[in-house]
Amino acid sequence: MIKHLLKQIWAQRSVNAWLWFELMIVSVCLFYVMDYLYVTGRLYATPLGFDTEHVYRVKLASIPPGGKEYKPGDTDSLKIEQWFSILSRLRAYPGVEAVSLSIGSHPYNQNSSSGSRGIDTTWVHGYVYNVSPDYFRYSASLTSRENRVTCTGATQENTWIISAETEREFSAKGTDALGKGVKNWGETEPTHTIRGICNTIRFDDFIRFTLLISNVIRRLLC
Repeated sequence: MIKHLLKQIWAQRSVNAWLWFELMIVSVCLFYVMDYLYVTGRLYATPLGFDTEHVYRVKLASIPPGGKEYKPGDTDSLKIEQWFSILSRLRAYPGVEAVSLSIGSHPYNQNSSSGSRGIDTTWVHGYVYNVSPDYFRYSASLTSRENRVTCTGATQENTWIISAETEREFSAKGTDALGKGVKNWGETEPTHTIRGICNTIRFDDFIRFTLLISNVIRRLLC
């Protein structure tokens, strides 16, 4: 019986070959779809690194020269003073816990600038967030080596806060980042100091993580 079946399979080998080829194509497609759904589901369930519940975005902009209320005498420094005055008023409003100034660095924003930052001869390329210390109250919490939440390092002058992924990138290249001076691409001497490490932070629900370097705008303190 088995011998007869083997002969029949061999006699119809040309038809069976196409059948096996079709099954192989279906299997590959099914594997790809299942793998994509599994990875996407796992990624969606991964913590974002920030909580936007009861967080509101207020967009500030200057009046263009052609605007009705534009004042020719307003300098850039005066505009900055006015922005900080608005932020101070928002912070003083009852029920407001924190106000952060974020330049292209708010959650679900993918328009942040990027660049290379170096410690001695070790360089890492990542996205750059320009934020004030209050950013870390609603977004990625700052952590020390003991994993304690802190905001002390973010209030000092010339401070960079890096993400855990950026620290691991430096560590993989044999460099301990925390407390070290960091320089921009093309510079020979450090201009900032890495004073904190923030938890994993993601752009949105479907991006795994990003190498992040936060330039802390010191004027707004915790």
